[in-house]
Amino acid sequence: MEEDVIENNEFLANRQRELEDIKTISGQIREISDNMRKEAISQGSNLNKIEDNVLESRDNAVKAEFEIKEADKEQSKGSRILCYIIIAILFVVAIIVTLVVMTLVKP
Repeated sequence: MEEDVIENNEFLANRQRELEDIKTISGQIREISDNMRKEAISQGSNLNKIEDNVLESRDNAVKAEFEIKEADKEQSKGSRILCYIIIAILFVVAIIVTLVVMTLVKP
């Protein structure tokens, strides 16, 4: 009978150790789960930042395209005006040369 009591005590002690091991493992699993949850939240935040940056980059590219087109129009206007000025100067020079030649030819 005493052997049965010792055997039962050993059995209960083993069960107690197993329960403590299960409790420790359960705590580790909970800690891992919490870490994974925190990491998932962090990754979600990072994805949101990346999405915001992509959208902002797209908007900036659209604005840049518009500004380039506007600059091209302005440059074309400037080139046309410069051509008109050069033509006007050449016309004035041609008139002056004609007047000079006419006065030199008249004796």
